[in-house]
Amino acid sequence: MSLKCSYQLARGPCAALRALALAVIALAACATLAAARDPLRMEDPPRPRGDEMAALWQNVQIPGLPTGATLGALWASSPTDVYVWSVEEAAQPSVHSMLLHWHGSTWSVALSLLGEAGVSLHGNCPADVYAATTTAQGLARMYHFNGVAWTRQSLPMVTTGPAGAITGRSGDVFFRTGGELLRNSGSAWQITHLFEGECVNALAYVGPNEVYANCCTGDHCWNGSAWSEHTRGSFARVGASWGIRGEPLNGMLNVAPLSMYAVGRSAVTQGFGVWRYAEDPPGSTLGT
Repeated sequence: MSLKCSYQLARGPCAALRALALAVIALAACATLAAARDPLRMEDPPRPRGDEMAALWQNVQIPGLPTGATLGALWASSPTDVYVWSVEEAAQPSVHSMLLHWHGSTWSVALSLLGEAGVSLHGNCPADVYAATTTAQGLARMYHFNGVAWTRQSLPMVTTGPAGAITGRSGDVFFRTGGELLRNSGSAWQITHLFEGECVNALAYVGPNEVYANCCTGDHCWNGSAWSEHTRGSFARVGASWGIRGEPLNGMLNVAPLSMYAVGRSAVTQGFGVWRYAEDPPGSTLGT
């Protein structure tokens, strides 16, 4: 029933009383309509609770961080065990790097290295962490934490070039230095392959007998004993890569397909991009 019809029915005995009641109803309806059109008249939405506010990203302050220092590689085993490389390029007389460690309540300096630039980090557990640097002369160095102390590890004398990516698991770690790929299977670092003229800068550890090294022309695969070319690509420089074997496909003898991702610069467009490799069929060198 419309307001107009209600007004017409208000004539007759007790018309004044009925008119007053209708006026009250009309005012209430107008107030409801105005509140719906004006959100400011509605109740404010509930404010986030304290725990919800804490879920936002926050800038972490690191006391003693040199002015102008850049933060690079990061590795963590838990929220209370975090390592970060800090590199001060403008330090005199040469570059200065600090490996910073978060204990859960305070920051400390795990390594302070003058003349070396922190490049990469990799850990398998809190008592098995690797940190690589490049010296002012452009040579790679490797440091290892065994849960008690940090020590510098010996690399092959013929190793040349700067430090690169580190990957692996406890007792089987791979490290890229210049054009060499080093492996430490538990005793010492050894050169497993030389990539002449290749810009290998990314490693993807899929399993103990399956490691991939991305280079300008695609990637190479470690099968547990040797490296061989796996696929061709159009990379100009790969910054990072990652790989995994998924769930086995039906009718494929329980062979799980390989998926890999790589990020870097394209040799075709000269722009940056992300590439995905999907193996088809599983276990072959074919893929898209």
